Amino acid sequence: MDSLHVLKKAVMSEKATSNRESLNKYTFVVDSSASKNQIKDALFKMYGVKGLKVRTMIVRGKIKRKGIHETKTSNFKKAFVSLPDGVKLPLFEE
Repeated sequence: MDSLHVLKKAVMSEKATSNRESLNKYTFVVDSSASKNQIKDALFKMYGVKGLKVRTMIVRGKIKRKGIHETKTSNFKKAFVSLPDGVKLPLFEE
């Protein structure tokens, strides 16, 4: 898999922001077939940093209702990347 297609987007929620500031842990939505090693390689190629630890989880889709119709949102994979102290990603710096 190409490293440019592994990381889909960064998560900018309130919980992800507090984890980034206090624990230096970054959250990304990644391709559902990506392994932890592929995520580490993509981080190194895109940002030039090495992740210490990568944890992944699959977020299950939810059932949404609009009127009498029900639809299910898609499942997606989320990755939590812990970086060493003092290392920051330029994506999140202002």
